[in-house]
Amino acid sequence: MPNKKIIEVVAAIVRYQGKYMVCSRPKHTELGKFLEFPGGKVEPGESQRDALKREIREELGVEILPGECFWRLDHDYGDKYVRVTFYEAEPAATDFHPVSKENQDIFFVTGEEMASLPFLPADRPLAETITFLSKKSKMIQ
Repeated sequence: MPNKKIIEVVAAIVRYQGKYMVCSRPKHTELGKFLEFPGGKVEPGESQRDALKREIREELGVEILPGECFWRLDHDYGDKYVRVTFYEAEPAATDFHPVSKENQDIFFVTGEEMASLPFLPADRPLAETITFLSKKSKMIQ
């Protein structure tokens, strides 16, 4: 465990019409060249699921329904230490049209192509796992 403060972060694994929603980091921010699963920091006194709904609403202007926790990991970025909890999530409405509110691009990608994309270091293990599971499921069919 590092001596740095742990930043609690939540992220959504949203699958819509057979693809996963991912976002670029805002270009003007640190790590702006990477993709991520959308989400953000948990505020003091806020539950993880409430934080996730708030972050998606603020950043993308849509509502989601967080489901089960799918993955959790800690990552040391050197200057900060993050604990990321990834939740499966689905759109709260059939009319699902996220819009960038914080200067990021929004993409819908297949599970198979995730591992080839430039994900944040903390998100990369999940992206690689989704690619692996997607390819494995095609092999079984």
